[in-house]
Amino acid sequence: MLGLFAVSGLWLALVGVYGVAAASVAAQRSEAGVTLALGARPSALVMTLLRDTTSSVADGGDAGAVLFLGFGRLLGGLLYQTAASDMRIVAAAIVLMSGGAIAAAWLQARHIAHVSPTIALRTNP
Repeated sequence: MLGLFAVSGLWLALVGVYGVAAASVAAQRSEAGVTLALGARPSALVMTLLRDTTSSVADGGDAGAVLFLGFGRLLGGLLYQTAASDMRIVAAAIVLMSGGAIAAAWLQARHIAHVSPTIALRTNP
């Protein structure tokens, strides 16, 4: 039962990270439309959007690891069958959340790159 709650909590966190990353890239739609209208290659646009998202994801992962190490001792009593300093769990969470965010950014960036620049400029984020 506890494993089910852990998996559902992890799933909700992953869906949340996915949504935030997708919305972040989608907010740059008009900027991407201008870039495409000026002659940029769609693959270069996708790489630019992914680079921006990856740097944000890396900053979030670093902050999460630092906060875990800082608050791990305080919350150690609440953990079940794991130590507060178990870095495998931290690494797995960072990799999973980063993968979800990068997948969301890639899907949105690929969609934006294949939309006509006039349509991208006309739509509001």
